[in-house]
Amino acid sequence: MRSKIFALGAVLVMCLTALACVCTVTDESDATNYTYSATDTGLIDLYPAVGDVITITNVSSINDCPYGTLNTSTHVATITIPQMAAGKYSVYDSYVINDTSGGHCWMNLHSNQNWPTGRLTDYFYERSDPIYVANGTQVSFTATYDDTDDMTYYLDYEKVTYVTPGVGLTLNSRGDLNGTVNAPAGSTIYIDWADHYDFNDEGITDISGRLTLVVVSFEHPHTVHYDGNGNTGGSTVDTVVTAQGTGNVSVTLATNGFVKTGHSFAGWLVNGTVYQPGQTVSVGADQTVTAVAQWTANSVTATVNNLSAVSGMSYSNQIGASCNNGGTISYAVTSCTGGTATVNGSGLVTYSAPVVSSTANYTVTVTVTASYPDGSSVSQVVSFTVTVDPVLSFTNAATSGTLSVKGA
Repeated sequence: MRSKIFALGAVLVMCLTALACVCTVTDESDATNYTYSATDTGLIDLYPAVGDVITITNVSSINDCPYGTLNTSTHVATITIPQMAAGKYSVYDSYVINDTSGGHCWMNLHSNQNWPTGRLTDYFYERSDPIYVANGTQVSFTATYDDTDDMTYYLDYEKVTYVTPGVGLTLNSRGDLNGTVNAPAGSTIYIDWADHYDFNDEGITDISGRLTLVVVSFEHPHTVHYDGNGNTGGSTVDTVVTAQGTGNVSVTLATNGFVKTGHSFAGWLVNGTVYQPGQTVSVGADQTVTAVAQWTANSVTATVNNLSAVSGMSYSNQIGASCNNGGTISYAVTSCTGGTATVNGSGLVTYSAPVVSSTANYTVTVTVTASYPDGSSVSQVVSFTVTVDPVLSFTNAATSGTLSVKGA
């Protein structure tokens, strides 16, 4: 086994020497969009964050990157860094990108996020255990028998001896393992392997082990964005729910944080239906729906009748008022051209007529105000006319007939 390690080390040195001759691009900035050309770049070495997008031009193929897509017409590959299930991550992932000129470059992704690997190939058992995979991860291992090269060992065999059944992987009698992972998120896949070496200087050596694969699932965002629809202030933060799988998720609508002067919030309009905060709407994976604030103008209406009075007497006159949107009504006498007038909290005006010697008309003006929880208010001014007649007096009363006195 020691000689094999030396051989692999030599290959690694050769690869590193080759890489030193190509262009290396390293980017650890806070940028969220990266752009490269596969024909001009030897190594793409990134520390991206969730949501970052890597765009690579002149690509003919990209090997098994589970979060990458390739437009075969434009030869543009797009890799969007996903959020994975909590606690499941690989700290490093590497891919070969074949370019349109027949060459290739490498892409290394370093992560403290939760990514699965896209491909496991020969000697995969040399990777750290466990390995996180997703549905679609390709696994391949070709068994080796009777390897008689010029090394200082003779390899009898190197093969896989067991794989968990029912997970999309096929193990044949030679010990070849192939397939594409297809198992529920959270599943554990066990792969047992065995090597048998005949070292010239150390004798027979048998090596075996078990590799653990853990199946994780991408977490997809489901987003509700809030539109203030002409708001004059305030804000409402988007609601984002992440969930595994690609189905729809019910997202609870947020409490309104917008303000629109002279208006009250009436609900969220989503796809033609008005919902109230706390209700839910269905949002697809990686989709955003917009909830548009609905407003109704604050208003108050008030009416009052004119009043007939007699000199020096007191009267009551009720103002009828109403408002919308849960406002609170208050009243205030703003002017009285004769006599005195007061109004209580219910809109009942008390009017005391002045003493007059002839009929006179006076005007009482009242401001009716509706106040709202957001601090806004709206008012209406109403007025009524008071006709005040004098008190009749007689020096010589009639001895017969009928006398009618106004106000009696």
